[in-house]
Amino acid sequence: MSPVAINGVDKQGVYVNGVQVKQALNAASETVNKGVYDPTTLSTVDPDLAAANIKETITIFGKLGTFEGDVPTVIVGLVENNTEVMAGDFALSKEKEIKLNTVLKGNVRIKFTMENGTGNSTVYGRIYRNDETLGTLQSRSSQGTTTYEEDFTSVDWAVNDLIQLYGKGAADAACRLSDFHIQYCFSYTNQDP
Repeated sequence: MSPVAINGVDKQGVYVNGVQVKQALNAASETVNKGVYDPTTLSTVDPDLAAANIKETITIFGKLGTFEGDVPTVIVGLVENNTEVMAGDFALSKEKEIKLNTVLKGNVRIKFTMENGTGNSTVYGRIYRNDETLGTLQSRSSQGTTTYEEDFTSVDWAVNDLIQLYGKGAADAACRLSDFHIQYCFSYTNQDP
């Protein structure tokens, strides 16, 4: 036995008092220290290394991904126009408007709250862009409040675009619109090895 093998390092690893010290992998670190390890699997070290957590068709350390779900999004910006307005009762008319001062690409989520004050008739709300129909016609026929949201993923938003909320009430049903929000999101995929 060489003197290094008692305390120190040789070709076989680290020794303390003549006993070989085994290294351990750590899921919180990407560093793999030089040394000897007990046999294990990477998914034992980090249970998140599972096929269900890897995008389909991607293989990481021999695990073929099966994840088909939505890619997480992060809200980057939030624009709000929260004051309540009462929509007219003849036709859909512009009630709220936000002007963009920047280009937006990616996912834009637009939300608004609509209240039917009496429930005697149906009230309506719809998202427009530059006075042209963009969103789905939303309706509420019973008394109460609902928050609606729509994602727009294939729209290239330009500087000076107007994002608008149109509404329509009825002579016997007040349509109150409020909490007009624009959320700018982008998608990401975690590429950690």
